[in-house]
Amino acid sequence: MRRNFMRSLAFAAALISAPLSALAQVGVTYGKVEPTWFQQGKISGGISVTNSSARTALPAAGFVAWVCNTGSNDAYLAFGDVTVVGTVTGSSWLKAGTCGNYDLFPPFNAAKAGYVAALTGSSTTTLTIETGLGTGPQQLASSGGGSSSVTQGTSPWVDNISQIGGTNVDTNSGNKSAGTLRVVIATDQPSLPLPTGAATSANQTNGTQQSKVTDGTNIAAVKAASTTPATTDPALVMGIADGNNVAKGAIADAAVTTNATGSVSGKLRGLVAILADVWDSTNHWFRVLLSAGESHVAKSVATFCRSLMR
Repeated sequence: MRRNFMRSLAFAAALISAPLSALAQVGVTYGKVEPTWFQQGKISGGISVTNSSARTALPAAGFVAWVCNTGSNDAYLAFGDVTVVGTVTGSSWLKAGTCGNYDLFPPFNAAKAGYVAALTGSSTTTLTIETGLGTGPQQLASSGGGSSSVTQGTSPWVDNISQIGGTNVDTNSGNKSAGTLRVVIATDQPSLPLPTGAATSANQTNGTQQSKVTDGTNIAAVKAASTTPATTDPALVMGIADGNNVAKGAIADAAVTTNATGSVSGKLRGLVAILADVWDSTNHWFRVLLSAGESHVAKSVATFCRSLMR
């Protein structure tokens, strides 16, 4: 009986050792097995995200959040309580078109996260959020099923930035050529704003910038040579300090021969008229007429003056 027992034991050992040796020969490796995604909650319709952080309450069930960015702009996520705030520099980055799994109750946290705060760096995007257990896919599922591939460099995926219509891009600063990129502004395009300090139509003529003196309403008149000025011409106004009043006048101003106001031109003509009336250009003296009733002293003075003028 002992012999039969030993035979049975050897046979059992052979059965066990044979599969183990076979597995050893093919080289068995071991890997971590992630549980598939088991949904327990979902935010219906997803959430819209802008460039300003906003909080959204998560479903109560589930310890993992599976978030997919279905928009075209990257998003930034932060999980926490009702006070959580997301930032571009400090929150988790979720690239557009991808999904991420987020532990809502990580080690050393006092409580499970009940809110998600999300924002974009610019513009908007949309997030779909589920809560549950396990690990969700990292990429969005294809709506058409199957697989596809795109080969860069074949039409229509050609991106040649060194040519325009088969002609090398022209980088000169002179006249246009076949390699110059044209820019067309539509007829209904609003007027483009001018840069600060740019010339406007008020001081441009046929594309040549000109400077004009103006007070905002009146523009000083500038006329060609030999052009007669008009009294209606806007002119530069120049003030003269008190005590320096000067009225030059015109060459045709009437002579002023009395103590009256007048232009400089008029008073000079008056002085010339007075001198011409008493000046003897032949003898080079002033002519003085004494009446018969003058005193001898006056006559003597007149005689003395005449002698001086000789």
